[in-house]
Amino acid sequence: MLTDLTDEQLLRQTLAGDEDAFTVLYHRRQGPIFRFALHMSGSAQIAEEVTQDVFMFLLQRGQGWEPICSGSRETMCAGRWSGTIRR
Repeated sequence: MLTDLTDEQLLRQTLAGDEDAFTVLYHRRQGPIFRFALHMSGSAQIAEEVTQDVFMFLLQRGQGWEPICSGSRETMCAGRWSGTIRR
C-alpha cells in the first residue's frame, strides 16, 4: 500500500511517473509546507502559491534529486527534501 511507503520511496515513484505516489506524497507534505510558508510570509495566499511552487519544482526538476542521509533511517533524510525545497 502506498501510504506505508516512506517519503523517499514515494518521491522516487513520483519521479518515475507514478501519479498515485504523488497524490499520497502531496497529501502527506502539503500541510507542513503550507504552514511553514504561512509562518514565513504571514499570508495564506502567498503560502498557497509557495506550496504549489514546491510541488511544481519537485515535478519539473526533481529528476536530479538524490538523498544525502546521515543515519540509517530513511525517514531521517526522506523528510528533508521538502525542507530543502522550502528554503
